[in-house]
Amino acid sequence: MGRGIKGRAEPSRSGGRIVTRVHESTERLLSEVARMMAAAEIARATGLFRVPRIVDVDEQNRRIDIEYIEEFRSVSALKLTPDATAELLYRVGLVLRTIHQGHWSPGTKSALPLFHGDYDLHNVGVDGAGQLVVLDWDSAPELADVPLSDQQRDIGLLQFSIVTSYVRRAYLFGRIRVFLLSALRGYLDDDPDGGALQEHIAHGKAVTTHLARPSCLPRVSVARKSYLYAIRFTAMGLMNLAHATARVVR
Repeated sequence: MGRGIKGRAEPSRSGGRIVTRVHESTERLLSEVARMMAAAEIARATGLFRVPRIVDVDEQNRRIDIEYIEEFRSVSALKLTPDATAELLYRVGLVLRTIHQGHWSPGTKSALPLFHGDYDLHNVGVDGAGQLVVLDWDSAPELADVPLSDQQRDIGLLQFSIVTSYVRRAYLFGRIRVFLLSALRGYLDDDPDGGALQEHIAHGKAVTTHLARPSCLPRVSVARKSYLYAIRFTAMGLMNLAHATARVVR
């Protein structure tokens, strides 16, 4: 979560730069590789987004080399107008929906619904041409215990990330509810049923509740921990407001 491009960037033999990462287990490595390959096919077919190219996989050393995206800017780092932010988040939600409509095969097992595993506004961004890029397909271990499906964790984490990315920007704070609903409407493909909105917002609240637990907060000073608590419970309040709005929309 919030990691963006992990690993180190270095020149590749072909001249471009790569990002090299080492996984904790072979299972996690192969899961990321399989889901990236499935997502890359969807990206090529739809043109809605881009997935970094896998350059090399070393299963024995649990290492993966991935294309380094030049001029990548995460959504969380972009400074856009409120309207442009809402439009971009609609696209971010639409891309997640498109990913979730795909499938991947973990080894010899039958195909499963595709998911990202760490879909937040640090791992989604734009390249120099303005195309959406989805990075970091390694599942966030912090979410492993959330009692939701992999796809529900994705949509829940996206909502949590929207709130925590914009809550500290005074000129955008009042639009966070709009940003949440923009992403959800993109995910619901412009046909939001009130019940579906409420269901997905409930996933955001579940992820927020989990991440607000003391065990999920980093080992930092008491003051910093209190600040993180405040942000995370603000996220819950804003999701409650969006939940109420969804009931009106229905």
